[in-house]
Amino acid sequence: MGRRLIFMSEDKKLAVLGLDGATWSVIDPLINKGYMPNMKEIHSNGASGKLRSTFPPITAPAWMSMATGKNPGKTGISDFFKNDKNDDFDPQTVNSFDFRENGTYWDYLNENGYVTYLIGYPMLYPYYSIDGIMIGGWGTPDGSKIAYPEYANKRLNNLTKEYVTHIPWRAEKYNNNKELFLKDLIEMLESQHLVIENFLKDNWNLFVYVCSVSDFLLHVMWEDWDNSESSYHSKFINVWKKIDDLIGTFLERKEMTLFIVSDHGFGSVNNKFSPATWLLKNGYAKKKRFYKIKSATKSILTKINNLLKKFSFYEKIGIDHSTIKNIFLSENVKKSLNVSLPIPSEIDLNNSSVVSVSNGISGSFFIINENGESKNLLKNEIIKKMKLFSQEKGFDIEIFKRENIYEGENVNKNADILFKVDNYECFIKSDYINSAIYKKNYNFQSRSGSHRRNGIFLGYGKDIKGINLRETIEIFDIAPTILQFFNVPIPNDMDGEVHKEIFTEYSDAYQKEIKYSKEDEKDKLKEAIQGLKM
Repeated sequence: MGRRLIFMSEDKKLAVLGLDGATWSVIDPLINKGYMPNMKEIHSNGASGKLRSTFPPITAPAWMSMATGKNPGKTGISDFFKNDKNDDFDPQTVNSFDFRENGTYWDYLNENGYVTYLIGYPMLYPYYSIDGIMIGGWGTPDGSKIAYPEYANKRLNNLTKEYVTHIPWRAEKYNNNKELFLKDLIEMLESQHLVIENFLKDNWNLFVYVCSVSDFLLHVMWEDWDNSESSYHSKFINVWKKIDDLIGTFLERKEMTLFIVSDHGFGSVNNKFSPATWLLKNGYAKKKRFYKIKSATKSILTKINNLLKKFSFYEKIGIDHSTIKNIFLSENVKKSLNVSLPIPSEIDLNNSSVVSVSNGISGSFFIINENGESKNLLKNEIIKKMKLFSQEKGFDIEIFKRENIYEGENVNKNADILFKVDNYECFIKSDYINSAIYKKNYNFQSRSGSHRRNGIFLGYGKDIKGINLRETIEIFDIAPTILQFFNVPIPNDMDGEVHKEIFTEYSDAYQKEIKYSKEDEKDKLKEAIQGLKM
């Protein structure tokens, strides 16, 4: 990679703790009731404020924008997938190549000689060569190695029986079984806490850890937070007490500066909207021929497969049951990094003009098989009809063209139309359901919480001022502010701003002039990042 192999300042240490989905509407009450003393210490004596996420406020684009300092119009990523062919529809799951291509703050720091540790960062797979380590997070494929380089895998195995990068909180086994969910969640958190405690002792400059436990908890058990009479209310709080213990592990390292960030906030989810159904009923999408027959056949094969698996038939004849499943029960939905692309499998893409892609939090429409002026006319027509439909059914919808909310060279890689319903209080179904398109007070299993736009930001340490920030920090601001802390030039194509007001007047980060990299230096760095070998 051609690093400069120097340490600009070996005593510079910054830890970034990501609490996925953390929101002040949960954190503040827990602090006030004495359940999070370590968070209280940071909040009382450090910098704190709101952090505004991307639109939509979901995992992949949010953590991508935080890492790169860019909006989805520049990264081309506003969901769990990317659409690299611009106006052609060919979605692929977001992965580490997208982080490298867009330039992350840790890659820029690595280039300037700083050792970087990355633990649990969502979608950051496959691993690539860095001066430091990478340990997998949400999206790491099952059965893959957990960390890079190899010695980090061995170290994990010595520390824990089985290091867990994520739990499938939407899995059927957790429906109406919160005890099992909490058991697995706490085991994951305690295992990661042990690893964090151990790796913090190393010689590093940047230490990034993203805790996904908070997101899983808030999705499944928001109703238990909302309802103080719930038998699980205290158990919900107990998980946050354990998260606060983990925060205490960071506070023990007096020599470092600490940022705590969340990629988005959280709130309740009560209603349901099925955009794919709306498209079908309005003639914009077409179902595959004979889909019902294929679906019924698949259902029968699934039952047979499960029955044979139950009676160990495959083991007796020496065949892995998953091989049979892949042959006979394959889905028309691409999947990698444990992320399925939420495209309704019954939709005929060749004969449809619009396809719905939903992440559950928000909705998006890709206009396909249309070009030029006819495409623009179709955009306007759909937006008008959707607004009229929302008025008829009595729900709130905010719907946008991509060019009106994003800017940059990759705007056209995003969905043509994006929308949210009932201010994120409505779950956006990805599949086709032959029922009401919109339904209030829908009964969800294992999903009572959903994302919101505003998350949290806190800073703490000898270089951080005690201040309650009046202005909301944009998620794009984190990357350039981190680079300023290390006195590393900020790439000109970052959208974010440096928040000098969080630093004390005597700190280097405050006193040093904000520097931006020259175009030729930035291009060389991007080439170096893109040329990294696995």
